[in-house]
Amino acid sequence: MPRLVAHLALKIGEGNIDAVFRVIRILGLWGAPDDYAIQQAPNPTAKAILRVMQIAQRRAQDKVEEWAGDATFGSPADQQRARRLLRRIPDALMLLPARGGRVGKGSPFVVTHAYWAEVFRWTQARQLLHRWPGSRRDKVDAVRSAYDVDGLCREIRLRRRVDPQKGIVTEDQLLGYLGVHPDGTLTGDQPLPPEQIAEIVVAKMYNLTVPRVANLVSDHPRFALLQGELMTR
Repeated sequence: MPRLVAHLALKIGEGNIDAVFRVIRILGLWGAPDDYAIQQAPNPTAKAILRVMQIAQRRAQDKVEEWAGDATFGSPADQQRARRLLRRIPDALMLLPARGGRVGKGSPFVVTHAYWAEVFRWTQARQLLHRWPGSRRDKVDAVRSAYDVDGLCREIRLRRRVDPQKGIVTEDQLLGYLGVHPDGTLTGDQPLPPEQIAEIVVAKMYNLTVPRVANLVSDHPRFALLQGELMTR
């Protein structure tokens, strides 16, 4: 698989649209290994494989972001083409504004999956914050890098089609949920449980209320239990 993924990454760079869809089918659209995960890989071969996966998925993301921009701000012909491409990606349907200008909110399955992914992210982030050596600032910098807090803010803006300068949630706010400021000082508030942070993040991501996210997760107990088991191993 690594050779195929490397080949597809090269093809995406050459403008091959089919390669974008093949990467998404193999790796998905989100959740590529970050630099910290690659550094922690046990051997050079594993590091190389993870790096190839990261490059391929990020190139696919770049193309989807480009299409999402064209679907909203391009010429009528570009909008039509971009929407046609986006509709070939089930997860990317959330990038398209629904009729009336409202943002697509995603299926219950997608929302529940995103919730458990965020539970995992923030559970690991809390542990890293306590265990990383060095000053509090060093610990916060490690969390920001390892769990791509800035990237999460960008993803939320992308899904909601919000101007990057306006934002919906900031790094400061996300770190505040862990009880710290970006400079490492404490906020004075109790850190929120990972489950509560996940509900807030997913609600912002899909333009839902926090109670609605909680209801969707509780309405899919089988899937929730499976994801919970996978995410906490």
